[in-house]
Amino acid sequence: MSEAAFSILVVDDDEVFRTILNSILSQAGHLVEWAGNGADAIAAIERRRPDAIFTDIYMPDSDGFELINWLRESRIEIPLIAMSGTQGPLVDHLTLAGRLGADAVLYKPLTAESVMGALANALDRRSGAA
Repeated sequence: MSEAAFSILVVDDDEVFRTILNSILSQAGHLVEWAGNGADAIAAIERRRPDAIFTDIYMPDSDGFELINWLRESRIEIPLIAMSGTQGPLVDHLTLAGRLGADAVLYKPLTAESVMGALANALDRRSGAA
């Protein structure tokens, strides 16, 4: 497989989920960093901008919506995949994340195929918008 390796920031407060996502992305040859909430993610982005971001929506202290808004307000263009295990009949949080600027969305639980597909879609969407 001659796919280029990307640096990817995984933002999620669930350590088990971060480990699973790290395994999927690392096995595909990508370099993975992680943050436990949106505030930690912002600090990581300011240190070194990743090629893509996977972020959970609901986390303590600073959530995925805050991260998406910060990226938009800062005019930082990084492909972003929003993730959530929360589903309900009244509000679709991932649809809202897409409207705010997420390039792709994933419902948890997820598969290696859905992760890699969302990453490809987000990267393609950004490269096509450039």
